[in-house]
Amino acid sequence: MRAAWLDALFILVLLALVTWLAHAQFAVLGMATSLMLYLAVMLLAACRLPLWPALGMAVIASITINYFLVDPRYTFAVADLASWAALAGFLLLALVVTSLVRRLRQQTQQAEAARAQAELARQLADHLALCDDAQAMLRSSTALLRSHTGLPMQLLRLQLDGTLNSLEPAREPITVSPAAVRWVMQNGKALGPGTANWPEAESSLLPLLQLPSEAPVLWVPLSTAATDWLPQLRSLLGQIGLAYQRLDTQAEARALERKAEREALHNTLLSSLSHDMRTPLTAILGASSTLLHQAEALDAAAQQRLLQAIRSEALYLDDATDNILGLVRLGQADRSITLDWQSAEEIVADVLARYRQRVTPVELQAEVDSELLIRADARLLTQALANLIDNALVQHQGSEPVLIQAHRLDGRVQLAVADRGPGFPAGFSVSSIERFAQPLLPGRVRQGRGFGLGLAIVQTIAGLHQAELCIEARDGGGSLVSLVFPPQTVPA
Repeated sequence: MRAAWLDALFILVLLALVTWLAHAQFAVLGMATSLMLYLAVMLLAACRLPLWPALGMAVIASITINYFLVDPRYTFAVADLASWAALAGFLLLALVVTSLVRRLRQQTQQAEAARAQAELARQLADHLALCDDAQAMLRSSTALLRSHTGLPMQLLRLQLDGTLNSLEPAREPITVSPAAVRWVMQNGKALGPGTANWPEAESSLLPLLQLPSEAPVLWVPLSTAATDWLPQLRSLLGQIGLAYQRLDTQAEARALERKAEREALHNTLLSSLSHDMRTPLTAILGASSTLLHQAEALDAAAQQRLLQAIRSEALYLDDATDNILGLVRLGQADRSITLDWQSAEEIVADVLARYRQRVTPVELQAEVDSELLIRADARLLTQALANLIDNALVQHQGSEPVLIQAHRLDGRVQLAVADRGPGFPAGFSVSSIERFAQPLLPGRVRQGRGFGLGLAIVQTIAGLHQAELCIEARDGGGSLVSLVFPPQTVPA
């Protein structure tokens, strides 16, 4: 509004200057040249001012010409027909020029608006083609529409309790009834100004999908600009709605695929549990039955071997049960554990002391840096290390010892177990470890016994400590599986 007043004042000053010049130099300029100067000012007024102010300037110019230039001067009377014709011709020409320039301005503005709308549609189409998440797509698309239109629009979703929730933090209060949003969702029709439904409302509600659905609804506050943009917005929402349906369908398909994979993994686990628990139980029952019924026929060495087998199988079942219960407990935990400074040397020594009570196929050898501390939960860290050792013993080949290492590594601490087994299958990575899943790919022959829960437990414990589980191929064959603790958990 202020710019329009300034333009009008500028045109009036130009009229005054042209009037002064034409009056002072009328003998030199003549009527024709003076009228051309006035027409130039009228052309500028038509370009700078709205229609009616520009027409008003044409009338003011005609009155000024009549008063200062047309005989008799300094009166509003007109002396002859020629003067009447000149004055009327000027006024008619000024009105025609103003009208034509105004129409040209309107056509230019319409063309510019059409170009901007086409550019917005193109940018939106390019943006939608790159999106792979429905909720993120809705937020970014709304931001794109908001930046191009300048309208404070928001996508609203109706909650189960009947309240409204905006997909983004609202920049201004959202004054709309939840009942109106529910009506739009249930009918798939627009509501508010510029629509056929409740046009006297204070804001417009546009459905994302033109059919009954639970999809969000676009809220647009009432304004002249909003009314102008409404048809374009409804068209663009159609594009967004199609992309939303596509991404939502893809998300459902991925969820079903993950569910099927989990069910397959659970079935594999149940099959493995059934086989691996029945085997040691059968061995225990067989050995105990032999001792019970045929003890007199066995020498002391044979009895000792049977007792040792019973003990070994019982220890295996005890470890397996601890792993299963530990994984369940970690899965149900609130992800809050108590961390304290632990001596890496003491953790390793404690684990090795347990294995000295068992009969292991190969020797365990420790390499630990002196005075090495880790901020951790001692019980969980001991369990993680024991699981890594169990995996290594299952896979290890040859007489070379299995190494348990704890070293400083670029400001971090690495707790690792290295074996000389066949290594992990090609393509296996930490991301392949699933809860309750065996760390083996199809076609991989599992060596030894075990439920394959060890790495799943270690991965969970690593996450609770903000540590990284790393799996690497070892030089000379075998695997190096390690927990790498971040620098902030290592004392200076």
